[in-house]
Amino acid sequence: MPSLWDFLRSLMSPASSRSGKKQPLPADNLLEPVRIITAHVLLVVYDPVMDPATGLTLSRMMKWNRPEDLVTGYIQDILQASNGAARFQIVERVQLNEFPPLIGGTRFTSQSYLDVITNRQPAPDALAGPAPQSTQADY
Repeated sequence: MPSLWDFLRSLMSPASSRSGKKQPLPADNLLEPVRIITAHVLLVVYDPVMDPATGLTLSRMMKWNRPEDLVTGYIQDILQASNGAARFQIVERVQLNEFPPLIGGTRFTSQSYLDVITNRQPAPDALAGPAPQSTQADY
């Protein structure tokens, strides 16, 4: 059974290696200009409200960086690492007041998540299972 690490590593491999067919790489042509690629992205942010009375979200409660700042930094890092050739354009942003589903479809509650991260409860087995296959859409 593949681990989460194996799944993530497979996402970083070229599509040709995932399909089993080895595609030859074209030779570098120093006379041809670099082609700029813009990926159109649907951004999904899971940031559940942990305290309904105050509206305190998980990211603020844990004193994590704001999702907006993380996304901006990521986009800038990719732009810099690619010398401007790879760009991300967020075409839609979805903010969800829930935890992402675990393997099998169950979800943490605010309390069950806090119990796991403070070691009061063990992590559910669903966290160790294989990651679901992602879908890719072209906008």
